[in-house]
Amino acid sequence: MGESLLFVYGTLRTGLPNHVHMAPFPFRFKARTVDNYPLVIASPYNIPFLINKKGLGHQVCGEVYEVGDQLECLDEFENVPVVYERKMVKIMTEDGEQFDAWVYVLETFNQELLALTYLEDYSEAHSSSRMLQGI
Repeated sequence: MGESLLFVYGTLRTGLPNHVHMAPFPFRFKARTVDNYPLVIASPYNIPFLINKKGLGHQVCGEVYEVGDQLECLDEFENVPVVYERKMVKIMTEDGEQFDAWVYVLETFNQELLALTYLEDYSEAHSSSRMLQGI
């Protein structure tokens, strides 16, 4: 089942600007990464990036969707492989059940990103502040 699960941690989440792209897919459950990863907000557009540096940062909160065979369409939206890479990570439900799920990560990045504040949860507040800035 893990082959078709997608863990989303940023603007694809419910109530956030790009959630429209997840609308066709069934929501499965809320989860967090089993391992710690740095989740930062960067770029002139305050985009959330999950950096592929396992062991740094926090267990990252997100949502899991059943995407079936539509990963390539989402890859195109997420600009894989130019911006993000898609990789399999271990996630954990609120009840502690673990699954493998796909997630979009920054594989190649400026090391200065590691000096930014690491988030556990990219929330509507982060997204709203971006919109308030007129971006």
